[in-house]
Amino acid sequence: MTENNNNAKSVFELTQEDLDVRLLPLMNDAIAKRYDKGLPVSYRDDRCPTAWHFIHEYADGKKFLVQLDEATRDFGTIQQLD
Repeated sequence: MTENNNNAKSVFELTQEDLDVRLLPLMNDAIAKRYDKGLPVSYRDDRCPTAWHFIHEYADGKKFLVQLDEATRDFGTIQQLD
């Protein structure tokens, strides 16, 4: 598939490979902007025991398990991860 055909298609019509090619630069740019502001990238994985737990990863590579307080919407650090 050529790039022009790829850009003309709806994201719902793209293969996973085409999505990766299209979205990876956007994702990397968004991550860089967060890191430039000193903000972490937040995500969930199997280390998150509940829906209120997240991983916060910083530009220096440090990762923390955090928990979102449902009432205040503030994050509290549970532990630093390896």
